[in-house]
Amino acid sequence: MTIPKIIHRVVPEQVPPRFEAFWRRFAELHPDWELRTWQDPLDPGQFELGHKFAECTSGAQLAGLVRLEVLWRYGGVYVDMDIEPLRPFDPLRGVPAFIGTENGEVLTDALMAAERGHPGFRACMNRVAQTPMSAGALATGPLLVTAVLSGRDDVQVLPPRFFYPAKFDGLQEGRDRIIAEGRSFAIHHWHRSWNGARLLNLGEGRERLAKTADDLRRALRRTVKNRLVKARQGWDRLVAQRPEAHAHAHSEGRLLLVTDDGIALLVPSDPGMVSAEALLNGRVRPGLSAVIEQYVEPADVVVVTGDHLGYATIAAARRVGRHGTVVLHRPGEMAGENLRLHGYGDTGGRVVTVRDAAEFRSVTTTPRRSLRPTLVIGSSAPASLGFLHEVIDVVRSADALVIDVPSWSHPTPVRNLDDLLRAVACGRTVHVAGRTGELTPSSVDQVLVTRGFETVVMARKSERAAGS
Repeated sequence: MTIPKIIHRVVPEQVPPRFEAFWRRFAELHPDWELRTWQDPLDPGQFELGHKFAECTSGAQLAGLVRLEVLWRYGGVYVDMDIEPLRPFDPLRGVPAFIGTENGEVLTDALMAAERGHPGFRACMNRVAQTPMSAGALATGPLLVTAVLSGRDDVQVLPPRFFYPAKFDGLQEGRDRIIAEGRSFAIHHWHRSWNGARLLNLGEGRERLAKTADDLRRALRRTVKNRLVKARQGWDRLVAQRPEAHAHAHSEGRLLLVTDDGIALLVPSDPGMVSAEALLNGRVRPGLSAVIEQYVEPADVVVVTGDHLGYATIAAARRVGRHGTVVLHRPGEMAGENLRLHGYGDTGGRVVTVRDAAEFRSVTTTPRRSLRPTLVIGSSAPASLGFLHEVIDVVRSADALVIDVPSWSHPTPVRNLDDLLRAVACGRTVHVAGRTGELTPSSVDQVLVTRGFETVVMARKSERAAGS
């Protein structure tokens, strides 16, 4: 079953002409889709949740009820009337349901989709039926869908760039850039058109507003408390590891390093594996944090292979947040230790480990992880390059590829790296990071320019080569 070709909107009695233009644009971009408008006033008898209509404290709550029910009953895509379409939704229909996030934490119900009879939206309706509408934002809307739909394998959470590429206070300045980049399917214009609809009498409005404010304060206190508890647990894990790390420095060659971006890592004390520069200033993989920040958003998918210390995996996991996924290929013993140090298990959750290309494909083609990764991070190690060659179609589909070339690399892996770069389709951005005498910036430029890449090269010769 796929998402039906139906687009729904719920609107008040009066719709601004600007938003009617958006609706006509939806029709132009989706010529073989059905467009359905649900306009206030609506007959409660036509809806299972109709008995809740009279309780609604605003038109926004009413629209929240209707969007959940029409998606469950008919399936399709729901859009707020202030959503401006940029691209057809057809490429997104291959999952049971999808929803976007603005910030990586809260799911946003201004644009969402589902196949007919989706159990997640049935669960949302059940929650609404049990919640008094006086609970305000907790009764329906983003907080409700976040509580019910988060973590479901049959709901694809999409990064902010898909539908919310700009915040409401910076939208006008960024609209032209968003359209030029071509990475967004729609833009939310934050009009809040329902705010003046279905107004309550003043006394009732004040009473319900006070109740909603109390509910929100309690929810905020719970959220802050939970985050403080998690932060303290993480700190306790780190403190508990410090004596062990210093003991390993004498017995098993382990040291504790805190990177410049605040990631604690257990590292080998062998100077051939970790440079003195890294031990002194915490720069384990120069430039990698900036690349992750540039290309990765909350809820994205990142593929990592050849991550000896686990730094790339941890940095990517922090960036993708609770709704994103890092697929890690064959983590080594040291990477496993550091992942456990930061609270990431061997499998499941935000970091998913795979042993080979076949297992990788079985993970990335599940309903929740069906879209392409944004970033692929690898190394010049033969096992890493071999894996990337096996999944070359995934590498080609990513926005960027990062290859780490350690200072101890040998010419053979570098030749394999050249082969990989030649195999990647033109138009991708490739970052080559590391300190090596075998791979010089000039040789990288030659490979990339002949393939037509947009080039961002961060390669340096080793100290010995630079000093000769």
